[in-house]
Amino acid sequence: MKKVFETGGHNPVKGASPVSMITVRQRESGRRLFDVVYGLQVDAKLTYSEACAKLGQAILHMQCCEGIASNEGD
Repeated sequence: MKKVFETGGHNPVKGASPVSMITVRQRESGRRLFDVVYGLQVDAKLTYSEACAKLGQAILHMQCCEGIASNEGD
């Protein structure tokens, strides 16, 4: 399995504190599926489209937790 993406750590926007890492790994055998790891959440054996959706959700969630984005409606 190879790591194809990783983000996290200190976020300089609004002086945010350290955050959980988000990692995407690609399986190198068979259908080349992906795993998306965000903190303690592990979504495994995802297709490309599923991994894209999970990665987007993790990034936006991380931004909301840091107060950079808001999930509070209008």
